[in-house]
Amino acid sequence: MTTTRCPNSTKTNFLELRQIRYPGTDFDSWYLPAEEVDGNGRLPLITLPGFNAGTGPLIAVLLAQDKHPDRQEADYSLHPDYASAIEKAGGTPVFISYDRVREQLEAWQPSGILLPGGDFAFPPEWFAPGDAPQPAGSRRANAYLEMAAYAKSCKLPTLGICGGEQILGGDRKSVV
Repeated sequence: MTTTRCPNSTKTNFLELRQIRYPGTDFDSWYLPAEEVDGNGRLPLITLPGFNAGTGPLIAVLLAQDKHPDRQEADYSLHPDYASAIEKAGGTPVFISYDRVREQLEAWQPSGILLPGGDFAFPPEWFAPGDAPQPAGSRRANAYLEMAAYAKSCKLPTLGICGGEQILGGDRKSVV
C-alpha cells in the first residue's frame, strides 16, 4: 500500500491541536480556537503535537466547531478517542476545518477519511415538505459533504460515525 504525504508542507505551516479539559468532563479534548484556524490567512494544516508524516497512512478527520458554554470563542475540537483509535490502528490523524476543505485535503493527500459524529443542521433539501422542519444548512454539513465528495472522487475508504454516517447515507449526488 502506498502512503501519500503532504508534499508542500514544512513544520512551520502546521497548526498543532492543544488539549483542554472542559468543565464537567473527565478527559482532555483536542482543540484550537477558531480564530487561529480561520483568521491566520494561510491554508490550515492541522496536526497533533509531534506530528511525524512517516508514521502511517494519513487519515483526514473533520473537526467539530462548537462553542462550549464556559468559553467565549468557538473552538475546533475533537474527542481524544477518535485520534487515539486512528493511531492504535497504525494511522496518523490530520485534521480538517470547515473552510477550504478541498484545498486542505489536496494538501494532505490522505489515505482515508473519518467523518465523526456531531449535532448539526442537515441540508434542507433532504427533508420532504411537511415531513420535518427545514433547517438551514450549516458550514459543518457543507464541510462533511465536501469531504464525502472528495473521498468518492479519490476512491478513499471512508468511515462515518453518527452524523458522519448520516451524511454518507443522505447525499446520493455526492456520495453514491
